[in-house]
Amino acid sequence: TEVGKGKVIGVASMHMSNDWNTNCVLGVENIVTPMGYEMNHTNAMGQTSQQVKDVENFIAAKVNGIVICGGEGIAFTDVSLKAKAAGIPLVGIDMFLPGAVASVEADNYAGGAQQGLFLAKAMGGEGKVIVLDTPGWKSLYIRSLMSTAVLSQFDGIKVLNSYEVFGDDP
Repeated sequence: TEVGKGKVIGVASMHMSNDWNTNCVLGVENIVTPMGYEMNHTNAMGQTSQQVKDVENFIAAKVNGIVICGGEGIAFTDVSLKAKAAGIPLVGIDMFLPGAVASVEADNYAGGAQQGLFLAKAMGGEGKVIVLDTPGWKSLYIRSLMSTAVLSQFDGIKVLNSYEVFGDDP
């Protein structure tokens, strides 16, 4: 018999506008559907408040598990604890959540270094950079640190400043 037959996994995405997010959802789907689980996927279209509501709706619907595919980690603290209190296993992807049973992380150190090298090459080793980071999104913070460290090795590139902005800021 299939382990997940008759069970639902809620998958909440911040957005589906890049390969990382698309592959994240496909990765979850490729694992849970062969096991017989139904996957209920939501796309918050870049709106953190909507992604949090999506998770709250999964809790209210009493799904059998929740996966949050990226997002502003700090925004999910309360809702991850609500899932835990409801007895619903929750997995955070690229974020650490206090109520989660597990976190799945990308290699953001290497990704940040690659990002810095890509940008330095695209800029021809010269120019000015402003780094945008997202509060509570530790994986992006790690990437920004590594990218900034790489960029600082190029004499012709100046990192002017770093700012924290939310994903749904204009």
